[in-house]
Amino acid sequence: MNMPITSHFNLRGTTSWNLLIILITVLNIADSITIPNDDDIITINVTMSNVTTTKEDQYAYVQYLLPDEELTIIGYLPLINMNIVHHMVTYACSIPASNRSFWFDGLACIGKQLIVHVWALNGQPLILPKDVGFVVGRNTPYKFIIVNLHYLSIVTDDNSGNQLLVSRKSRPYRAGIMLSGTHHFHLPPKTHKIQATFSCCYRGSRINIFAVKLHTHRWGRMNSLYQIRGENITQIIRGSPQRPQSFYALPSQVSIDNGDYLVGECVYDNDDDHAVNAGPSHDDEMCNIYAMYSYKFEQILNDSTTRTQRRTTACWGNTAAHMTRLLFDDNVTITTVPYVIQKISQINKIHAEQTIQLSMSHSYTNPQNTSDAAQSEKFSMNETKLPWLLIISCIIFLSTLIIWTLYRILCNGIISNDWIQRQKNYEMLMPDGAEE
Repeated sequence: MNMPITSHFNLRGTTSWNLLIILITVLNIADSITIPNDDDIITINVTMSNVTTTKEDQYAYVQYLLPDEELTIIGYLPLINMNIVHHMVTYACSIPASNRSFWFDGLACIGKQLIVHVWALNGQPLILPKDVGFVVGRNTPYKFIIVNLHYLSIVTDDNSGNQLLVSRKSRPYRAGIMLSGTHHFHLPPKTHKIQATFSCCYRGSRINIFAVKLHTHRWGRMNSLYQIRGENITQIIRGSPQRPQSFYALPSQVSIDNGDYLVGECVYDNDDDHAVNAGPSHDDEMCNIYAMYSYKFEQILNDSTTRTQRRTTACWGNTAAHMTRLLFDDNVTITTVPYVIQKISQINKIHAEQTIQLSMSHSYTNPQNTSDAAQSEKFSMNETKLPWLLIISCIIFLSTLIIWTLYRILCNGIISNDWIQRQKNYEMLMPDGAEE
């Protein structure tokens, strides 16, 4: 006869179930905060919403409130067509010029602003180098993105704009854009090789120009930009503004130091029978060169030259006219840098395609209203929290497992002793020689 053994600690099923729940919870926590990819890249779409213009050459603005986290802009995918949009400028702003979601004409920003991208003439997508980016959002003055579109003609229900590729990871160098050019020129009718020059002396810590974009309207034939340091003149860029107006990477970056001069020119041919003036409409003309550069933020903070003089952020007009004369002096030798756009484009193609592909799976919604802002909170978790949450979850799981194991050992010991005692008591009650 076997005595039934009843345990006073029958928690095996409950404990196993609790452990299973804990394990599932840990896995769910890890899955819910998984970083999308190596660079944690997401996309932000800043586009018009069925905008209808009322006149030709109308400027329209749309604003986007950034999430409350530090972000780095690393690329741009224009969502526009040159048949309806003349050009697009994307700003990072401290305060928009309007409290409406979009508005016509006027200004883009009030307070601090930073040009982060410019597009025209069917320019292609742009991906910045792996160590460079525009820093916006938390810990910066720039809380908004403003996209400005210059519409050629009247449009109906347009949704053009810019798609920004953004990373939550910081990069060693920050990016900036220096606008250079002039509006002091006039194009007489039936005249060729009209030159508009500009110049300035750069003040500030070192910047490194790595990409350049040229911009004129249909009369522009050639834009060029040069660096003058002492007796040396170096060509930064010389090219036709009638190409697709993208930022083109330089074959090697050009360092600009305090005291260097930047000089350049725009050359025009006017075959029309009427004069053309500088101005904002597509029937006017412009002379713009945008130089994208990288810099160390710490150098800007510790820059002694900017304590007494304002740091140069634009090279506009002809403030160093005596230096522009060197461009037309036959006795001056200008060092030219080989500039093969096709080869450079091939080198950057793989990096650009990989970055764009990584960004496709995650995007922000525009938090311009309360509901969208609440929806975008799911993306606001900082990646630095992930290791700590996983560590804490693992500690909880392992602690529970150890406690459960010790508990089972203790229970088995109690049950074993109880069984032995019951067996002895049972044997004492049995008559000698009795069978079970």
